[in-house]
This record gives sequence, structure tokens and C-alpha cells, in this order.
Amino acid sequence: GNVVVSGLTVSENAATSVAGGIGTTEDSFITVLESTISGNTSGFAGGGVTLADGATMNLVATTIEDNDATNGGGVLLGIGAELVGGSVLSNSATTGGGVQGGGGNTLQDVLIQDNDAENGGGVVLIDSADVFGCTLRDNVATLSGGGGSLANGTYDFENTTVIDNRAENLILTYGGGLTAANVELLNGTLQGNSAAIGGGLAIFPGGSGLFTGSDVTNTAIVGNDASQAGGGIWASASTTASNVTISQNTAGVSGGGAVLSNDNRN
Repeated sequence: GNVVVSGLTVSENAATSVAGGIGTTEDSFITVLESTISGNTSGFAGGGVTLADGATMNLVATTIEDNDATNGGGVLLGIGAELVGGSVLSNSATTGGGVQGGGGNTLQDVLIQDNDAENGGGVVLIDSADVFGCTLRDNVATLSGGGGSLANGTYDFENTTVIDNRAENLILTYGGGLTAANVELLNGTLQGNSAAIGGGLAIFPGGSGLFTGSDVTNTAIVGNDASQAGGGIWASASTTASNVTISQNTAGVSGGGAVLSNDNRN
């Protein structure tokens, strides 16, 4: 069903399993206006919000912040769930500090900022997802995917900015901006991200990456840093680059702009 709520303060609640703050039923459509969901905890997943399979939540002038869970500190998305609008700020988890997806998800016009996790400081997405018009900014991972970690599957990022994220253990980490096996970036920006390998983006074996800027706005991979290799991009998989700007990236050892390798020889 369709639900509209406004002026909520949902704070300091706890659940032993999922949905520390708010949970939904399957296939529901929820609009949340001018509200704050903060300081909630969940023992397993979805510290702030859990959207059940097929559910959509539309956030208008609403913030999900300072929540905590093992998976999806701010938001847990069930299979096919969609999150539209709002801000997901300063949440914490082991995986998916801001958002964790369950597969087939959509993120649209969401600000995901200042979240932290071991893996996927901003987001962890699984199987497949579409990400439109989002900003992933100032998120931190201690292992990989400062901005986001994209597990095996196909991911479309369009008109999305990934900026100033970091995977901060600079000896072992991959993908300050994003880690992925198969990602398509359209008309986006990867800027100011840092990791040991793949400061902006790390693509792992078995996947492919497609970077296609439109005729109007190029995809820009600018000012990222790797303490070891691949300041802008580290790609150990089939990768196609078209109409892309790779500029002002740095690496401590090799590949200031990019390290490209494809060892799939079978």
C-alpha cells in the first residue's frame, strides 16, 4: 500500500535482527517528508531503515543518520527495493555503512556521505543495481570500496558523483571510490578518492568496466590517489574506455592514471 508520513523524529530505537528505526512490508510505497531517522541500531541489518522486497521509499527533505548495524548501517534494501531522494549520513556497519542492497535495487538522487564500514563505506550492492543522480562522498572503508563495493553482477551508474572517499588502510585496500566486477559508468565523476590500489576505481578479474561519457558531459576520473598502483583506475579485467578524461591522478609506485591488465586467456 501507499503511506505518506511527515515531521517524524525516529531516534534511539533498537531491534535484535533488522529495522532498528523503520521497517516496511513487501511491495509497499512509502513517502517520508521532512523527517529525521537517527541513532537507531539493529543487531543484524538496517540500522535506520529496512525496505522489504519490492518496496520503495521516497525521502523528501529527510535524513537517515548516525544509525548502526552489522549490514547496512543506514538502510537495508530487500530484493528489488528502491530508495529515492534524501540523505544517508554518518552511519556505520561492518558492510555497507550507508546502504546495503539485496539485488536488483535502484538508488536515485540520494546523497550518501560520511558513512563508514570495513567493506563498502558508502554502499554495498549485490547482484545488480541502477544508481542514478546520486552522490557518494567522504565515505570510508577499512578494507575496500570507500565509496562503494559492488559484488558480482551488473551495475549501471549514471550522472553519479563519487568524490573524496577512501579505503584507508593504504597497504591492503582496493578501490577508494568503487570496487566492482562489472560496472557501467555514464556521465559521472570519480574525484579525490584514495586507496592502496585503484584510487578511483578497482575492477577485479572476471568482470568488465565500461566508461562512456555522453557528447555533453564526459566521464571524469580526476585527482584520485593510490599509494601503490592505479591512481585513477586499476583494472584486472576486460575494460573499455570511451570519451573519458583521466587527469591529475597519482600513484606511489606505478600507473598514476591507470593500470590495465586482462589475464583472461582461456
